[in-house]
Amino acid sequence: MADTMIERIARHLCKAEFYDPDDVVGTASDDGTDDNNPALYWIEWSADAKVILQLLREPTEAMKTAGVTAPHYLEDQSSRRGCGNIYSAMIDAALTEV
Repeated sequence: MADTMIERIARHLCKAEFYDPDDVVGTASDDGTDDNNPALYWIEWSADAKVILQLLREPTEAMKTAGVTAPHYLEDQSSRRGCGNIYSAMIDAALTEV
């Protein structure tokens, strides 16, 4: 599994265009001096992935409502579980919007 949210999204975008995200498209250094550090194809979509994440920064009204009504919101909002519940509820609300 991908280590970061950006990588997860970029890998998905890459696959959606029918490319293998783990294919090598060159090396990480532009001058070719670091042949031991391959650049994987999913990295080509990392800028788009960042834009998608930036769009989520400003939640919709439905997302805000879902966040404050998430299970354990009041008693657990500063814990990992509480934050996870809030985050999941907000994303679920976004997924139901059309």
